[in-house]
Order: sequence, then structure tokens, then C-alpha cells
Amino acid sequence: MDRTKSLGRMLLGLFFVVGWFGAAQESGATDNPFIRVYNLEGRKIHKGRLQQVSDAGLRLIFNDSLVDVPVASIGKIRTKHSVGGYLLMGSIIGGSMGLGLIRGNWETETSSVYSGEERVVAVVGGTVLGALVGGTTSVFKKSKKFVINGNRAALLRFAQALAHKKKVLDTPQTPAQTL
Repeated sequence: MDRTKSLGRMLLGLFFVVGWFGAAQESGATDNPFIRVYNLEGRKIHKGRLQQVSDAGLRLIFNDSLVDVPVASIGKIRTKHSVGGYLLMGSIIGGSMGLGLIRGNWETETSSVYSGEERVVAVVGGTVLGALVGGTTSVFKKSKKFVINGNRAALLRFAQALAHKKKVLDTPQTPAQTL
């Protein structure tokens, strides 16, 4: 009986995780898209929510502060989060579910009836399952790559592509587009 309750809790948690990852894929979740900015050598130099695009560069919001990135330092821009972030978050949630499974009965404060090996399998299995769910959701995230290479015109084309995707831009592109 106790194992049936634990299995039910684990399945409920799994549905919650799958639903949470699925909701994260909604395109209209935020007004400001998350982007990653790479320099001309291909190293990631900034990440955050895009606030503004102008012919001078980008303005990002990262950790509640504004970051200005000059166009001359931008090699490429990628939209959305990286696959590693989805794998990590899925692993953390899955491992937490495994810990919750072995916790025992909360009402009677009795310890778990699982052996040491079963506890390890629950935590490791939850971590692996969470990583699989996170990796699977990352396949459907539709990340886009824009090559800028310090070119102002390419940066403005990036802004137009985002505005067109969001159907915000009804007039020709201005030098500064606030998103």
C-alpha cells in the first residue's frame, strides 16, 4: 500500500514536470525573448532578456540590470536557452522527485521502507528520467541562430525577424526597436 502511494506521488510529479517543461515552450510566455550573445571568436559573452535593438547594439536585462552590447563585439546571436539548461533543470527536478519518493510517510513520521540500494536507485533513476525529459523538451524549443559579425545591417535584420515573428512591427524598421 505504501509503495502504491509513493508510485502515485512519483507519477503526479512526473506529470507536473512534463507540464512545466511544456509550458516553458510557449512562444508568448514573455514579451522580451531570452537570447545568448557570442563574440566574433564564438565565445558566449552575454545572455539575458532582450530589451532593445538599435544600430549601435543590443540592450539586455540580466539579473535585474541593463547590459549594453556594442554591435562591433557581436559575432552571432542565439535565441532561447541552451540544451544544457534543460538537462540540468530536469535532472534537479527528477532527483528531487526521487528523494520525495524515499522520504517515507509524512503523516506518521515513519521512515521509508526502502533499502539503501532502492533509495540510491530512486534518486539516480529520478535524475536520469528528469534529464531525459529535459533533453526531450529541448528538441522542440526551436532555437534560432543569427550571424551578425559586427554588421549593423545584420543586427537590424535580426530585430526585424523578431518583430515579424511577434507580429509587432506594422511599419518599416526604425533605427531603434524596443522589444
